[in-house]
Amino acid sequence: MRPVTSARDIVGRLLEESSDARRESLLLAAAREPECLTLLLEAAWDAARADPVESLRRADLVDAVCERAPLGTQTAATRAQAARVRVRGFQALGRYADVVRETQNAARVAREAGDPLLTATVQIGAVDALGRLNRVPEAFALGNQLVEELLSRGAPEEAARVLVNIGILRYRQDEYTSALDAYRQAAAIFLERNDTLSLARTWLNAAIALTSLNRIEEAIELYESALDIFTGQEMPVFAATAETNLGFLYYVSGRYALALQSLDRARLAFTQIGDNEGAAQADTDSGDAYRSLNLLPEALDCYERAAATFAQMDADYDRARAEFGRAAILLAQHRDAEAFAAMEEASSIFHRQRNAVQSAHVHLLRAHFFDRQGRADEADASAFRAARVFSRARLSGWAAEARWLPVARALAETGAGTRRMASLVRIARREGRGWLECRAERALGRYFAGRSETGRALRHFRASVAALERTRTLIAPEELHTAYLRDKMSAYEEIVGTLLTRGRRQDIIEALEYVERAKSRLLLERLLTTLENPASATRRTTPARVRLAELRAQLSVNYHRTQDAAQSDNVRRLGGSPAGRTDESATLSALEKAYEEAAHRVEQEDGANFTLSAVVAPSAIQNALRPDETLVEFYLVGDAISVFIMNRGAIRACARIANWDSVAPLARRLRYQLQKMALRTEYTERYSGMMQTEIRETLGGLYSLLFAPLVPFLADSEALVVVPHGPLHGLPFHLFQDGEAFLLDRWEFLYAPSAAVWYTTGRRSASDAPAEKGNVGPASALTLLMGLPSPTLTRITEEITELKELLPDATAYLGDEATLENFHRQAGHCSVLHLATHAMFRADNPLFSGLQFANGWLLARDLYQIRLRCDLATLSACRTGVGQVDAGDELFGIPRGFLSAGARSVAASLWPVDDAATTYLMTRFYRHLNRSGLNRSGKAAALRAAQRETREAYPHPYYWGAFILMGER
Repeated sequence: MRPVTSARDIVGRLLEESSDARRESLLLAAAREPECLTLLLEAAWDAARADPVESLRRADLVDAVCERAPLGTQTAATRAQAARVRVRGFQALGRYADVVRETQNAARVAREAGDPLLTATVQIGAVDALGRLNRVPEAFALGNQLVEELLSRGAPEEAARVLVNIGILRYRQDEYTSALDAYRQAAAIFLERNDTLSLARTWLNAAIALTSLNRIEEAIELYESALDIFTGQEMPVFAATAETNLGFLYYVSGRYALALQSLDRARLAFTQIGDNEGAAQADTDSGDAYRSLNLLPEALDCYERAAATFAQMDADYDRARAEFGRAAILLAQHRDAEAFAAMEEASSIFHRQRNAVQSAHVHLLRAHFFDRQGRADEADASAFRAARVFSRARLSGWAAEARWLPVARALAETGAGTRRMASLVRIARREGRGWLECRAERALGRYFAGRSETGRALRHFRASVAALERTRTLIAPEELHTAYLRDKMSAYEEIVGTLLTRGRRQDIIEALEYVERAKSRLLLERLLTTLENPASATRRTTPARVRLAELRAQLSVNYHRTQDAAQSDNVRRLGGSPAGRTDESATLSALEKAYEEAAHRVEQEDGANFTLSAVVAPSAIQNALRPDETLVEFYLVGDAISVFIMNRGAIRACARIANWDSVAPLARRLRYQLQKMALRTEYTERYSGMMQTEIRETLGGLYSLLFAPLVPFLADSEALVVVPHGPLHGLPFHLFQDGEAFLLDRWEFLYAPSAAVWYTTGRRSASDAPAEKGNVGPASALTLLMGLPSPTLTRITEEITELKELLPDATAYLGDEATLENFHRQAGHCSVLHLATHAMFRADNPLFSGLQFANGWLLARDLYQIRLRCDLATLSACRTGVGQVDAGDELFGIPRGFLSAGARSVAASLWPVDDAATTYLMTRFYRHLNRSGLNRSGKAAALRAAQRETREAYPHPYYWGAFILMGER
């Protein structure tokens, strides 16, 4: 053992030594050097935040040196300071019982040293710890005693720290005004003493109290000021705390996407610095945001992680919050027994802590539990009990939430309570509770509709939709937006149904306006963004874009690994999902989640923001229709199917032409008949005639239900723009059979997600087109042909070769040359894109549906990041026109990507297509297109002519009827 030369050398070696014998020698050496105690104490404080366990070890070393020191240097004050280090360490580890024990020990040692100021100071940490241990009266008594003692002994900053702890305790008891008073007293002291960091920390807590008092703007101002200080001084712990609180503020004000972004950053920061409690707090708040967005599995994951962490830390209040969140999710998932158990666990904790407000939240959740079980009296009693507590706490917004259930029941069952419901509307509007306002207005609307007071009913239904739209505009990302709307679209259905029932001319026009407000609003925003910013979104290089490209490359590698492109049939498809073995599925899920997050960041950089612009007026859509065009728009109100028929001369409605329950069996039978044909078995070849008869009968049944009532209004039309709704998406209306012919024989067909989307696809300016517009065919425009054949899909080579002969000026890439790089390099300059390849539709995650290229996949989500200027994108593969319908009638799939990127028209397939028949169809499609050119009606006419010709060679509709045209005619 080398000799020691200084106190710093002794302390350094003592901190590193593991041998008991050598450590004892160093302890004796340190005891002879008074400076060693000072250095050891500094080292212990340094570790208190970064490594709580290490700080405890260093505090023990201080005590060990004190025990061996001569009486003159063995000071009680030093041991008291070591005890304070332990308190800090135990706090960081969530060991609150140890905090209380150690503060008592420190106070005893400080009293022995005759230091009353130190005696008071070492007990500050016990105030918070006692509160967390549910020893609330002791906590308040100690806190008040310490404030008085510290102020009298000239330690105002220490007194201010106690006031902050008292404020936190008051807040946990839901005494928000008292908490704010304590924070203000503390902030005044810190401001006077110019203690900027302590002031910022106090602002954080004050902002939380302001938020609970619904003083949102004041809270935002404090959060921003505190976050600036913490970020500027590189204090990640406090910056993460500010992010957590700001995320909570965004949550309570309805800005859920911003909330999740802030909370995700906070959780990551807390995890990196080892602060499990902070990460769990962020998890709980994230769970609340996910719950409000109807993302129940995500919310449950957050709550369960948080509950497990808080259970390990003996943090009862926070664990109860997480258990309450679990109960709400389990109840929503109809797991009633588990929900009730979690509810009771939260309730018992809040009751022990005498937390009336949180207990009231449990009573409100219990009311919904009883309501669903048909126990109306118990539900109402529990709701009113919660309302009384909320009212006493001056939480008028929550009191209104609690009263809504019994008031709505009384209004529906007995007609009593219109004034009380109107009062709830006013409170909800004042408190910024848009969904409560929407529900209350709807309840009044239903009441007056039941009394045949249609005018009053409509006023309330209009107000209901307005309240919902004010709320939904705060949620920008598509996934979050649609999730939020999943239980709210009936607000639109009720006003549409009421207007159609009254049936005046102006009612029909207004009903169509509300239908359009309910349909594909997010896709419409993407189209409008593309119109306003036609330049390519891929030119700027940023870290977020680099990360996006890296993740996309990793996805391609994994898709290739889990999918075998060589299929045993002659159908242009791959499996429905690229997931293979369990470990590969987990890898893909993680990659896809990371890719989605990176894509959201890129969208934020580009300023992409859904403002929910006003929908296109019916009069504007009428003016955009040609004299030979009619728009046919379906809409479901509950189970009833209604249709709007619009041409240049009139807007009509056919209300309740059928019920979905009648249509659904025929739709299922049609899918089954098409799937049988895709199998290409000996049976299908032998009995093809019988199968044609069967499918014609099914198509005839669909015609009778969905189209026969409309025919009298379509006599003067040459082309129909069909806008399906909900489960009607994906039905081949052009194949419906009227007993004599397919509807394709009578009309050209065009499909659109909404009338506004159809209108907007034709709005791109002439200067944005890549080639001269007008009656110009692909031969004189820029055309890109790309094909990826395989040993069982040889007709793709034939298809590209024949199209190249038809379009000699086209750029063609086949096989190994059909790469993503060539697509990205050429596509933005082309008027026509033809992609013949394998396709993958992901029903589980439709924006990860895609087309295979030689070296990777082009995903629907990828297309959000590029700009196309093409008049036509033909996706010559299987099920490329299929989409997953989500709330707001948003259709997610490959066509959405191409339309969002700027394609004016997309030709895509509704089911797995036959290789030979598709090649036959495509060559004829482009032959007709080359004759008519890319004028406004050329594409639909060319596809119709090609399908009729293909029918001669391949009579069954499976072969010739799969492709539809979406967008511009």
